[in-house]
Amino acid sequence: MKPNVKVSILCTTYNQEAYIAEALDSFLNQKTSFNYEILVNDDASTDSTPLILKKYETAHPDKIRVFYQEKNLFSQGININKAVLFPESKGDYIALCEGDDFWTSDHKLQKQFDYMVEHPEIKFCVHA
Repeated sequence: MKPNVKVSILCTTYNQEAYIAEALDSFLNQKTSFNYEILVNDDASTDSTPLILKKYETAHPDKIRVFYQEKNLFSQGININKAVLFPESKGDYIALCEGDDFWTSDHKLQKQFDYMVEHPEIKFCVHA
């Protein structure tokens, strides 16, 4: 049985072939004491972003789930996190990172998770 997911990383991407691998690597490199998942929405990219995502999804099927859109949702005014990724997330906590960004610390999730658990009155955590 798969352990409970504590954090769901939500990543939206569109035509970010130059950046998406670095983003995914920064998620996969997280050193945590808990289980986390990576949910990615590809918003009908026309470059090689979907091919890159498929490679990662195939290599990490227990960690990464990708939602491939046939039509661009953002251009239709749809909030992708709300409509696609939030309903699919299993984590107690949500971490957001867009596909053209990445995390510089391998301990980012653990530090934020620990702080949130120690301070249940806190509902939202951000950093520079």
